[in-house]
Amino acid sequence: MTKSLKLFLLSGIMLLCGVIASPLYGQSRTVSGVVSDDFGEPLFGAFVVEKGTTNGTSTDFDGRFELTVASSNSVLEFQFIGFKTQEIPVGNQTTFAVQMMTDANLMEEVVVTAFATQKKINVTGAISAVNGNELVAAPVANISNALLGNTPGVSGLQTSGEPGRNEANIYVRGISTYGESTPLIIIDGVEQASEQAFAAFNSMDANEIASISVLKDASSTAVYGVRGANGVIIVTTKRGNVGKPTISASANFGLTAASQLQEGTTAYEYALFRNEAIRNEQKSYAGYDGLSNNIFDEYDLWKFKNNRDFTPQEVDAMDIPEDQKELLKNTPALYYASRNLYKEQFNRVAPQYQANVNISGGTDRVKYFVSFGYFRQEGITNAVEYYGSETGSVFNRYNFRSNFDINITDNLKITINSAGQFGETTGPGNSADPYDISARYKVIMQYIYDSNPFISPGIVDGNLIRGFAGVSGTVQNPLSSKTNSSIGEQNALYNLLISGSGSIFNSLLDNSIKLEHTLDYIHPNLKAYATVSYQDNYNRYVKFTPSIPSYTVQRSLANPNELEFFGGSMGAGSFSSYGYSNWNKLYMDAGASWHESYGKHNVSTLLLGKASRYTMPGDSYHVPS
Repeated sequence: MTKSLKLFLLSGIMLLCGVIASPLYGQSRTVSGVVSDDFGEPLFGAFVVEKGTTNGTSTDFDGRFELTVASSNSVLEFQFIGFKTQEIPVGNQTTFAVQMMTDANLMEEVVVTAFATQKKINVTGAISAVNGNELVAAPVANISNALLGNTPGVSGLQTSGEPGRNEANIYVRGISTYGESTPLIIIDGVEQASEQAFAAFNSMDANEIASISVLKDASSTAVYGVRGANGVIIVTTKRGNVGKPTISASANFGLTAASQLQEGTTAYEYALFRNEAIRNEQKSYAGYDGLSNNIFDEYDLWKFKNNRDFTPQEVDAMDIPEDQKELLKNTPALYYASRNLYKEQFNRVAPQYQANVNISGGTDRVKYFVSFGYFRQEGITNAVEYYGSETGSVFNRYNFRSNFDINITDNLKITINSAGQFGETTGPGNSADPYDISARYKVIMQYIYDSNPFISPGIVDGNLIRGFAGVSGTVQNPLSSKTNSSIGEQNALYNLLISGSGSIFNSLLDNSIKLEHTLDYIHPNLKAYATVSYQDNYNRYVKFTPSIPSYTVQRSLANPNELEFFGGSMGAGSFSSYGYSNWNKLYMDAGASWHESYGKHNVSTLLLGKASRYTMPGDSYHVPS
């Protein structure tokens, strides 16, 4: 027998054995067992999953499970929060006794509390913690919105979606006091001014934040006294570590759109409903026919339904050439048009951009973290530009932060933090108060609700239309006798454009220095420290109202296919600028702390004094506090 023939026969035998053995090896089997913790107590709700598949189950109250796996080659994966994940091959086993071990790293995780940090396992107060990665993963414009849904016990209300004004009002465990219910904000150990706390908080770049702790009950907020009555939010920014410089860069892009827009009536539906309302009014008041002339007749209804200003019979009766008649029969309506006002105003798909670059590292003596960020968000209000005026909204923000930890000596450390946020919010300027959202958008919504689907054609042939020209009885404005002519200027686009645009320029600088001295030579774990922080905020509101031409429009008497525009006069524009809500704050604290562990017991003490001064220099009614 030749060598090649021997190899061929051997291969055939091996292949045949594989075919015979394969069904036996690939048969599914049912496995069961008990899962317990490192003390031998059964674990209820532990996950048991066949690795690499979605096939899994969870343990019952006695820690027992039963699962059918594909084959003896499968691997079981055991998971439970707070315990290390285990993987066990099935092999020939059908029963398992699994003891899961506590994840020491999780138990050693620290939580920032009032003026200190504690291991999570030792925390007795109601404290929730969110790490910076969770905040970065939320594609939102500010930190208050990123907290919602990530932090138990924290709720919020977002009153506006306009860029630069879309932060949420945060409540910790609901509204717990009369009047102001804003929680106290602490950033790197420095209390923020209650009047402007969320301005500094929401202006931060999520890439700067290492963690956020939310203190929710009396035991965890006691050290802050009455200021902590509404809860406390403690923000800890990132710091450098010993090692070579590490550069991180990130960028993201998103789109914003209204999830649902209110549906208004069509012009035809509006006409039907108004006719019905007038007739019902006449039935209720016998002999009352004051509105009879306002009823849309059957010709009006046909025109509304078919989006035409004239019926075919009316066009045929006109003394115009035949080609003009044919064109007019197929020309969309000017007077009897149907407009979706909500869609025209709010149907924009708006872009959003964010970018960040940071560098960290250090030596045993100096550690550093430096971050630069940029954020831009545009609004869903349709951005119409007309003679220097525009209706869109946009928000730009620039962030920088530098954190330095310097070990001057073995027991003396100095921490220097410097941060800045620079924002520009631009939008329609139809309010004297740039922060009064209700006044700004009341005008927009009021004109949509007050108007009707055929009130104004918007911009026609590059001309802003404020209303229709002409009188009834001619081809000009045939609806003037059935609609209030004064309402012709009540359209959102017109009012947004004539209101100009307003821009808020905001600059916030935050600088702090902290000295920490370890007093081990007096007593172990004894420390003394002092902090000085100065914040300066400058806001300026700039409003520009250009003079823009507006027109009334009508169809030409000689040729209804042509449009005639009247008006278009322009005067001088207006410009105003003033500081708004400018303030500064000086904060100081000094204290000493000591902690010690005795077996399973932990003892800590704190002696602390603090003071702050808040000033609004430009406000004659706001004395320093």
